[in-house]
Amino acid sequence: MIRMGWVSCALLAAGLWAGCGGSGGDDDDDGGNTVVDAAVTGDGSTGVDGAVMVDGSTGGPLTVSGFDMFSGTLGYHITCDPAGTCYGHSTTVNQLAPGATTTTIIGNPTSGLVSNSPSSILRDSAGNLYTNVGCSGTPGVYKRPAGTTTWATVGTGLTGSNLTACNFDTIGIDPGGNLYIGFASLPGLFKLTGGTGAWTDSGTGANRAVRATATRGNDVFIGDSDGVKVLTGGAGAWTALGTGNPGNVLHLRFDGAGNLYTVNSAGIDLAGVYKLAAGTTTWVEMTNLDRFDVNSPRVSNIAFDAMNNGWMIARPTVNTGSNYSLMKLPAGATAWTVALALTVTVNDTCVALASDNNGHLVAQCGNMVLRSRP
Repeated sequence: MIRMGWVSCALLAAGLWAGCGGSGGDDDDDGGNTVVDAAVTGDGSTGVDGAVMVDGSTGGPLTVSGFDMFSGTLGYHITCDPAGTCYGHSTTVNQLAPGATTTTIIGNPTSGLVSNSPSSILRDSAGNLYTNVGCSGTPGVYKRPAGTTTWATVGTGLTGSNLTACNFDTIGIDPGGNLYIGFASLPGLFKLTGGTGAWTDSGTGANRAVRATATRGNDVFIGDSDGVKVLTGGAGAWTALGTGNPGNVLHLRFDGAGNLYTVNSAGIDLAGVYKLAAGTTTWVEMTNLDRFDVNSPRVSNIAFDAMNNGWMIARPTVNTGSNYSLMKLPAGATAWTVALALTVTVNDTCVALASDNNGHLVAQCGNMVLRSRP
């Protein structure tokens, strides 16, 4: 097995060889993702709207025959536009174009992104890109307007402790174009109405440090150390959503049927994926995931296809070693199944996963960029 730095260049699935950087081919800050409800806005930080998360050649359910591995980096969170270009962050903001075999940098100090540590990324329905950055340079929420190459901060009022280095955690956007920012170590979710003006604290109540956000219509959802809370209509008081969620939420994701899923780093006995079915009040664990992977967290993103099947890169509860698999959660099921065995090891920490709108899944494993063969 060839090594590229500390990351394995692997035989990926069914004996198919993908060389390092060839055309045949994370442990992240905390896994906190931003998700916009696909059914409402058509875009979110782990993929585009569910209606296009299908095999582009057949229009049918997404299936996977293998992965190619490409050079470059996307990063800890990935979003893809309707044209099939995927965007992600690492120490810079990067993109992988359809058919490309390497990523390119589109966000760094030379383009106005004055920081080396983006922590989330999303795209709105108009094609504007947003990311939140800290740790160095000029912390803040940055925007890259569609059709431009320049990043600039948006909003005022995030000062003092709100701009503590590395404190930014998750961003979100609702159908009205309102932006939301959550912090890893401070309570509250801040809102930028219409994407301009001053940031203000959203809602009232004892909401803890926010690691994940989602919106559905005008309702805003957060995941924190307690579980999931909702701000109905985007105003008023935060209220707990359902019972049975173990908290320490890393990721929130709606499927096309309105079911809500969380990825929870909640200790070795409770870490995993939980579902709140639409119209119900009790969270149910989706079983057969290795808790160690989720609790690390080594995996955090879920993608859904048009048939509401879920996808993750992780290991089953009873695994055959240290290698990951592409895991599938069939629509309506409560247990993950192995869809494709990989030879990517757990040391390569596959955190980010998205659909590229052409029937492919795109993933980041360590410093390997993977794109599936439908």
